[in-house]
Amino acid sequence: MKNKRSKKLIFIILGIALIITIVYLLVVQKGSTFSLDKNVDSVPGSGEITNVDGEKSFRSTDFGFSFRVPEAFTIGEFDEGGGRVVLVNTGDGESAFQIFISPYDEGAQSLTVERIQEDVPNLTIREPETLQMTGGQSVLTFVGEDSIFGVTREVWMVHKGNLFQIMSPVEIQDELATTLETWELF
Repeated sequence: MKNKRSKKLIFIILGIALIITIVYLLVVQKGSTFSLDKNVDSVPGSGEITNVDGEKSFRSTDFGFSFRVPEAFTIGEFDEGGGRVVLVNTGDGESAFQIFISPYDEGAQSLTVERIQEDVPNLTIREPETLQMTGGQSVLTFVGEDSIFGVTREVWMVHKGNLFQIMSPVEIQDELATTLETWELF
């Protein structure tokens, strides 16, 4: 059982590395941005953007979460590495943060530094903290390193049988924190 979980977590990490490379090539190298298509409901697992009373929000019913989006930001989604990527870009096309969502058959209590490093020993985890988000959701947050983004702020959580890995360049971790204050799970 442990070997199966180890392989699963390794594939998740490899998927994230692949996603970061793709994002870098598409967004940074070409200056592209992703945005939601008006026909987004035809894509399984996709979320939707709503604009109510001047506030733009992203909501994914399939994964059970939502958050407010700064007005100038764009959001794109795609399947990658056995999971779903939600990519949030600033108004000028720079990556603000990404969310990688993948199936996870362990409970939230298993999400510890020791458990992660057991499966992914080369993952950099500095300054780890377990925090409670609005609504009481327990998350593991830490400073990491990535070959594309450099130093990162990461927030990992488990919800509805899925592992959410949220990552942003550490330089814009305050924007990520502001967005996560509006995060709702359902």
